[in-house]
Amino acid sequence: MLYYFYSGFLFGLYCLLLEIFKVERKLTLLMPALISMAFFVGLREFHIGTDTLNYIEIYSYMPSIDEYLTNFQTGYHGNRMEWGFFLLLSILKGLSFPPNLMLIAISLGSLVTLAIAYRRICPNYYLGIFIFTVSILFLTLQYNILRQGLATSFVILAFSNLIEKKKGYYLFFSLIAVSFHVIALVSFLIYPLKSFKWQRNYFILIVLAFIGFGLVDVLATLVFQLRNVNIAFWRVFLYLQNSSDQLSIFSWMLISTIVLILLCVFFVRDIRAKFPHIDIIITYTVIGMLCMLLTRELSMLSLRIGYLFFAVEPILVMALLTLIKNEIPKFIAIFVFATLILSKNIFITAQFLSPYSY
Repeated sequence: MLYYFYSGFLFGLYCLLLEIFKVERKLTLLMPALISMAFFVGLREFHIGTDTLNYIEIYSYMPSIDEYLTNFQTGYHGNRMEWGFFLLLSILKGLSFPPNLMLIAISLGSLVTLAIAYRRICPNYYLGIFIFTVSILFLTLQYNILRQGLATSFVILAFSNLIEKKKGYYLFFSLIAVSFHVIALVSFLIYPLKSFKWQRNYFILIVLAFIGFGLVDVLATLVFQLRNVNIAFWRVFLYLQNSSDQLSIFSWMLISTIVLILLCVFFVRDIRAKFPHIDIIITYTVIGMLCMLLTRELSMLSLRIGYLFFAVEPILVMALLTLIKNEIPKFIAIFVFATLILSKNIFITAQFLSPYSY
């Protein structure tokens, strides 16, 4: 378990030094840390992470890109995944990447893509990346659901282009995200609300919306009405009957994010003076929260939706902290607090992360 802590701590220390010395935000300066993290993630044993063995098995049966272009047969596993991820694995297989190098390549691609997006829209860019790497979200996307890890990174990259009003790039990167995981389609909900402006007096409205979405079992009601339309709705209806009670407290896991959103709404005018993109960031996370609350009775679906939206949560944290003027004490406090979060998250995920041996 200590390997994970040392890796995260050194990554954060490097980011802290870049912020303290006011180094220009360049991806090239962050690359040594990103490459080191990708190698640390990719050189894991295959029983680490609940889905790692599944991906290794899929990769072992995956046709190389040459084999695929010869007979256009994707095989059993290829038929069960999105075409973008299939092509990626096929290309890596064609390059004769062993399984661990495949994991390194996917991790590095995901991290670099996210870092490019953060560089454009995150205040105190380097520490924002560090906050992301200490989260449960990072551990899950890097060690378990690799497809959604890639999809989430490209969703955030698309989102950064939407903020910069580059609609063509936004659509392009969004489609790449969907090619890795179909759940990325949900991220298109932000587009109609991209110009929405927040005011402090919306605070109570958001509180009521979160409470309302958390109390009303919208999904159960909808599926109940549709259960006779198609067998798929009937199966979901039966699933809800078996699992909804034990998932009723799911929304309590989201309290910290709700508090963060509410604080940003309350101080939105002050934050906007230093960070003009705060409105669309808040809108993005609010949409994610409402979608999670709506689907909380299907916890896996709810979590996967949350991964798409809450990858920008560290940006909200850094935006809120722009209100603090004394930068160096602020940077050190962020580093210490993020390190404590790293320790906590490694401890509670130790069952699927440990052991880690070389």
